[in-house]
Amino acid sequence: MKMKKRSFFLWMLVLSLILCAFPVTADDGVGTASFMVDGRKVSTAPITNGSVTLVNAPGTVAGFCGWQGVVNGENVFLPAGAVCTGVTGDVTFHAVSASFVTDTGCSVRLRDNQVSLRFTSTINTADYEALAAILGGKDKISFGTYIVPARYVTDAMGEFTLEALAAKGRTQYIDVPATAFYKTTETTSTIAGSVGNILKGNYTLEYSGVGYMKLTYTDGSVGTVYAAFNQTNNSRSILLTILDAYNDRDESYDNLVLESIGSTHSPYTNTQLSLMRDFLDQVVLVGHDSKYNYFVLPTAYYTSPWKITFSSDDFERKKIYAEPPAGKTPSDAMGIYLDGKIISVHVAQIQNGKLVFEHNPYITIN
Repeated sequence: MKMKKRSFFLWMLVLSLILCAFPVTADDGVGTASFMVDGRKVSTAPITNGSVTLVNAPGTVAGFCGWQGVVNGENVFLPAGAVCTGVTGDVTFHAVSASFVTDTGCSVRLRDNQVSLRFTSTINTADYEALAAILGGKDKISFGTYIVPARYVTDAMGEFTLEALAAKGRTQYIDVPATAFYKTTETTSTIAGSVGNILKGNYTLEYSGVGYMKLTYTDGSVGTVYAAFNQTNNSRSILLTILDAYNDRDESYDNLVLESIGSTHSPYTNTQLSLMRDFLDQVVLVGHDSKYNYFVLPTAYYTSPWKITFSSDDFERKKIYAEPPAGKTPSDAMGIYLDGKIISVHVAQIQNGKLVFEHNPYITIN
C-alpha cells in the first residue's frame, strides 16, 4: 500500500513538472494579425504585448494605400510599416488600394500671357470616395504633382519618388499642390500641375511629372501615395509639347485659322496660337539631311524665323550659324534643338550678329 501511494505521488510530481515546462498555448496571450488582399490571406504577423507591425503589401497590389481593420471596435487605417497598438486579440487587416495614374503625355497651359507645361494625374472617383470614408473625411486627403528634370528620374533608375531621388543626391523638386480637381467625369477625378517661368536653356529640357496624394491616417501620421508612373510616358520637354499643340489642326475644331498655306482649324484661339508662336520663335530649330546639310527644321504649320547656314569645310565638325529674325538678337535665343537632339545654348557663341555652334555627326548629343 505504501508503494502504491509513493508511486502515485511520483507520477503527480512528474506531471506538474511537465505542465510547468510546457505551458498551455491558450494562456500565453499571443494573438495573430492576418493580412488580406481581395479576400485572400497573403501574410500573418504575431501580436506581441498588444502591438503588431503591419507588413508590406505584395508587389502585385497596384495603388496600395494602407491596411484597414477594426481594433477593439474602432476603425483603424494605417500604412505598411506602422505599429498598431492596443490589440487584445486576433485581428484582420484588409489592403486598401486606389486606381491612381499619372496620365500619358503633357499639355500646354496658356494663362496670363505665359506658356507652361502641364502634367495631369487621374484617380478613380469611387476609390477616392471610399478612401475618404475610411479616413473620416475628404479633408484627410490632399493631392499634388511633383516635377523634376527627367535626368533626375534616370539617375534613380526610372523610379519617381522623393525618397528614390534623394538616394541619388537629387533633393530639389517642384511641388504643385492641387487646390481643386482640374476636371471630373462620372467616374474619374483629375488633378493638374504645371511648370512655368522656364529659364534660358531649359526650353528644350525634358521634365518628368508624377501625381501624389497625402493621406492622414487614423493614428495622425501622414503618408504619400504616388500615382503610377512611367518615365517614357510621363516625361516631355515644353518645346515639343508646344510644337505639337501648335501643329494640332483638324477640321473638327471650331477655330478657323487663316495662314499662308491656307485655312486650317485649331482647338486653340488665335491669341493662344500667337502666344505659342512667340515662345517657339525664341528657339533655334535646326534640321539636316543624310549628308548633313543643315536648314530650318520643317514642321507641319510652324516655320522658325531664324535663318540657318553652315560651313562644310570639316565633315566631322560642322559649324552652324543661326541668324535671328528682325528685332531679335542672338542672345535672345532660349534654346537650340537640332533634329531631335539638344545643344546647350550656353555653349554657343555670338559672331557677326549670329549664334554659332558646332555639331559633330558622329557624337550623340544628350
